[in-house]
Amino acid sequence: MLDITDTLRCLRAADALRQRGTTLKTSGGYEIFVDQRSANAIYALRTADNSKLMLIESDDIISAGEANLASSDLSPQGDLRITFNRGSFSGNGSIDRAVESAVFVINDIQADVIASFDRRGPVTRGMPAPGKAADDIRIQVEGVPDNMNFASRVCAALAESHPELGDRATAVPSLQYIEAGERELYLNGRPVDWKVDERRQLLGDLEQFGHRSQKIDIDRAFDHTRLVKVHKGSVVIEAGTPAGFVFIPLGEGLRIAPLGGYHDVPAPIRVPLGNTGVIRGSVRNARIFAEADVELLMIPQDVYLERWHATYGVEEVEDLFRVHGFT
Repeated sequence: MLDITDTLRCLRAADALRQRGTTLKTSGGYEIFVDQRSANAIYALRTADNSKLMLIESDDIISAGEANLASSDLSPQGDLRITFNRGSFSGNGSIDRAVESAVFVINDIQADVIASFDRRGPVTRGMPAPGKAADDIRIQVEGVPDNMNFASRVCAALAESHPELGDRATAVPSLQYIEAGERELYLNGRPVDWKVDERRQLLGDLEQFGHRSQKIDIDRAFDHTRLVKVHKGSVVIEAGTPAGFVFIPLGEGLRIAPLGGYHDVPAPIRVPLGNTGVIRGSVRNARIFAEADVELLMIPQDVYLERWHATYGVEEVEDLFRVHGFT
């Protein structure tokens, strides 16, 4: 009986976490995707010989929500993580409809996934305690690159329409277009638990090495950052991949191999790496690899741009040069 119960739980959760028909076709052989104007669902129906294509639009709320769903899975920490394809739509009222449909589909998924692992009730003899209680499973809604406010709006609307979920839903940085190795490294990292003095020390070091960090919010800047360890021989950044993170090495051991025929150079300690690609919004222009084991601070691109990125003006640089004797 216990095996049957666990099998049903797994099937229920697997069905809720299934891919929704954008990359893979449905069992009926057609694609479902979201319209970037109306935020409605589009069904692409094709004949068996693929000679005809008919696009059918539906404003059904669950279809629209599932059409915009890019992925839903469980993080290494056991939290429900949900990603949407788009957050920006051009039609009148379409963003509001997209938020509404996103809330509907998130609640539909969490009801199956989280409830499937709910072990409350009579104690089942012989079964170990769950590694994570159902009440502790968070709902992480990833930011969407084309509208960074979309995830926050969805979380607020979810809390308003489903108060029983409390503050379970949280907007988190987008990992949608991140290189797979960097994404895995980040998800397996540990949240920064530094005390104020440790945070202040890092920001002070950044200032010393040229980063304008005086106005960085010492409390909020480290939200959603991760501490990760890479091992000798590992590639941290691959040239030509999307710039999704900024890395700050906390020790020696990284080496930078720029494109353009330049020589490899050692990466300096406590100087941001990969920030130029993040600021440009472009692909990486260097390969960075580990010559030794080293710990890194990993900052998602949207967190870096919002809370870490600051530049000097020309007059400020002239003042700095005068203060330090460079005339």
